[in-house]
This record gives sequence, structure tokens and C-alpha cells, in this order.
Amino acid sequence: MAIKYMCLFVLFVLCVSLSAIDVGVKYDFIRQYHISSLDFLNDGYYDRKVIENDKFGYSFFLECPVVDYKYLKAGLGIEYQYPRTNTIISYSYNDWDYHYYVSRYNYYDYNFIPVYVTNRLNLPFSTVKLELLCNLGYNFYLSSNRLVDSDLEDGLYCGVGINLYYKNAFARIIYEVDNGIMDADTKEYKVRNEQIGLSLGLNLVKGSE
Repeated sequence: MAIKYMCLFVLFVLCVSLSAIDVGVKYDFIRQYHISSLDFLNDGYYDRKVIENDKFGYSFFLECPVVDYKYLKAGLGIEYQYPRTNTIISYSYNDWDYHYYVSRYNYYDYNFIPVYVTNRLNLPFSTVKLELLCNLGYNFYLSSNRLVDSDLEDGLYCGVGINLYYKNAFARIIYEVDNGIMDADTKEYKVRNEQIGLSLGLNLVKGSE
């Protein structure tokens, strides 16, 4: 865990030391969290289990362009997703009236911290400044309140979106996918977090007035 935070700190310092920085906050208004199987919660009594996701989430990001060549920009980025809470609802089946009834709730927190390469393509034919955005990198998978005794493994991160600029401010809509693995009971369970977010940010250029 300490190595993860050290890597993040080094990246943060590198970004701050560069000449231009994009900072922003993102509101994730559509989100879906998947686990490949919920067998690790199977105790022989509950017949059906579903994951209920938080309806929204917040993230903070920092990006710094490293290469700027004509219509193409490339750089580094880091995003901190504020911890979200999911609920796993367990149902039991009643043989008398043939219905499922809620039997138990399991709450757990998790978040991802993606570190990525960001690529932007400026669209010169548009009447406003628009950029196509593509992010690809690696995310750290963290949880402070786990469902079971398990180990978490990190995974790949990707995102695609559009930036719309007005002076030094920009708005962004982006679709992102975070991946991870949860090791429990000697088995691996794939974790996938998909979200669509709306961001507002500022482009900060050092030395500008």
C-alpha cells in the first residue's frame, strides 16, 4: 500500500512541476459496478443476490500535457475517485407463496485511483474548441470495508470523452471503465466499474497573467 501512495505522490509532483496543468472535478451520474460472481457470499441459505449501486459519485483529477504537436496533445493524468458505497441485497425464497423476500444487507466501500496517459485530438473544423479525449492506464483498486477477507489486485483503466473549452475553462463528458480483481476463498473474482461523468475544470498555465 505504501508503494502505491509513493508512486501517486511522485506523479503528482511531476505534474505540478510542468508548465501547464488541467484540474477538475467530475460528477458521475451513471455508474454500474460488476463482480463476476457472488459465490463467495454463498452460505447455503440465501437464494438470490444483487448489487445495488450508489446513484452517483465524485472524482477529482489532475492532468498535465507533455507533448503538444499541432492538433495532438499527450500527457499524464491522475484521478481520485471519492469512495463509494455499494449494497449487496440477499433474498430468500418462500415456498409458501413463491416469492423472494429481502433477508440481509451487506455494505462495503471501494474506490479506484487511475494513473494514465491522456491523448487529445483537437477538431479544427468546429466553430468552438472541441477535443476528442482518450485515456489509457492503470488503476489502483482500494477498499476500506471489504465484504469478506480478501486481497485486491489492481487493473487496467480506460476512458473516452469530449472536451469543450471556453477560454481557460472546460467542460467534459467521459465514459470510463475501471478493472480489478478480488481474491477470496482461493478464487479470483473480476471487478469492473463503468461510469459516465460530467466534469468542469480549469487550464492553469504557469507564468501567464
